[in-house]
Amino acid sequence: MTTKKVLKGAIAFLKKGWTKGTWARNAAGRRCSPTSKHAIAWCAEGATIAASAGDDVAQFHAWSAFHDAVGIDAYDNAAKWNDEQESVKPVIAAMKRALRKRP
Repeated sequence: MTTKKVLKGAIAFLKKGWTKGTWARNAAGRRCSPTSKHAIAWCAEGATIAASAGDDVAQFHAWSAFHDAVGIDAYDNAAKWNDEQESVKPVIAAMKRALRKRP
């Protein structure tokens, strides 16, 4: 799987639903696996996990591209960055920036 495919998939997941404080949530608002069939909302990383369909290398490269797009280099900073946003719009914009910079 390519980095671009993961990033495009992540954007699609984020358009379905976005969350803070956990990788994914179900319809009851409870935390769940981002790959769960019950997930309806994802954070930035949860969306890349879900979109990578188990391809850890592709997920790593997509997450690295996201880090570059928001100008950070550590996981905790990216999770914090996601959680500081007021809406999904800047998260999707960052994914699109990452998409433009990757093969």
